[in-house]
Amino acid sequence: MMRKLSPVLLLCFLTACASPAAKKTASSTGAPGQPKIVVPTAEPISITKDLTARAVTSLGDNRAARFSADGSHLLFLSSARPSHRQAQVYDLELLRMTERRVTFHDGDDEGVSWAGASKIVYSSVTDEIKETVSLDRIKQVYEDSKSFDNPNGIRPPPKIVNGGEIYMQRLDGRDIDRLTDSAGPDTSPTSDGRRVVFVSSRSGDSKLYLWTGNASVRAISHGPDFAPALSPDGRSLVWQRLVPQTDPKAPQQFQLMISENMRDAVPLTGPGFIDQQPQWAAKGDAVIFSSNRGNGKSFDLFTIDRKGSCLKRLTEVQADLTWPTASPDGSKIAFTARSSGLSQIYLMDDRSNSLSCLSKP
Repeated sequence: MMRKLSPVLLLCFLTACASPAAKKTASSTGAPGQPKIVVPTAEPISITKDLTARAVTSLGDNRAARFSADGSHLLFLSSARPSHRQAQVYDLELLRMTERRVTFHDGDDEGVSWAGASKIVYSSVTDEIKETVSLDRIKQVYEDSKSFDNPNGIRPPPKIVNGGEIYMQRLDGRDIDRLTDSAGPDTSPTSDGRRVVFVSSRSGDSKLYLWTGNASVRAISHGPDFAPALSPDGRSLVWQRLVPQTDPKAPQQFQLMISENMRDAVPLTGPGFIDQQPQWAAKGDAVIFSSNRGNGKSFDLFTIDRKGSCLKRLTEVQADLTWPTASPDGSKIAFTARSSGLSQIYLMDDRSNSLSCLSKP
């Protein structure tokens, strides 16, 4: 039978967790989980008459995959599992179809990305929920403890704290470094192994910030900007920007932006749609993204060359396909789609080279 802690004891527990050491590293077991074989149960998605995408995840709600540099692994976020409700980082080895849990945090992780061959970078609220102690939060934790079956004691529920910080660690779960300490949420990091670009609203609007080590952080965009992605060589950056509109009732629009030196930003796609979640493809010669520009409603996958002159539509299905990522060798594309109420990650062959450019990019 699970123990119940009083609000007073919870206050002592939460305050004790907010120690100076917590500002340097996130909570972790210090070792990754054991590999487990994945047996996908979601139905395949028919892309074309002779092209099918198959699920490569099964348990929980899974999304936002990222290929490793050699294309053999996928990093992704997973939540709503029997062992944890909050979003945590997982690593999927595609050849053996085995997954390992990489992070073991009290709070949600978000926006995971590779930072070289053996390191990852992500955003997490795991320290924020320890450092931000309020009566409202204590009440939420106490009420949640009555219904959440956790034999190890009380685990704070997700979404209590809106702010996150940026962390970098080894894939084996060790050497966790906290890179930011901001009052505003820091999210969606991308890295070339030396530098990290992330989104933060620390000064109001969501802007892109550049971390270069030794706590050196500076804004590199005026926003509102989201979902940045550094090119494989680290020289170029692509992201999505909220399109300004005069009518406050008009649907939101996002267009893709690109910068060859992280200073001079130019539009990669035009306004009128929601172009989102860009990632580099074709070894940095093109960008793959999710967009509703097909019919204005559902989201399909598109690619565009870095000059913005050749737009290709990769899918046309009756489902929302989001968070695309392309393998470095150009053979595979992974994306997120919802199946039976939960999101799963799917894998399909990349046949973009056989497609023609659309007449109107």
